[in-house]
Amino acid sequence: MALVNKGAALLVKDVEAPETLLQLAIKTVTDEQKLADLSENVKKMGLQNSADVIAEEVMKLIK
Repeated sequence: MALVNKGAALLVKDVEAPETLLQLAIKTVTDEQKLADLSENVKKMGLQNSADVIAEEVMKLIK
């Protein structure tokens, strides 16, 4: 839900999926601005060097 709240993802409720999911997916992939907005918003949430951070934590656990 955090991704949805930050404009980085779309949400389709399970009960609505049979009726709306395919239509929303097609609409989204054909909307360049929407894709750009989703992409930009998800990038803002990313952690730079996340692989390094994870590797450092694993190394701490090993020691």
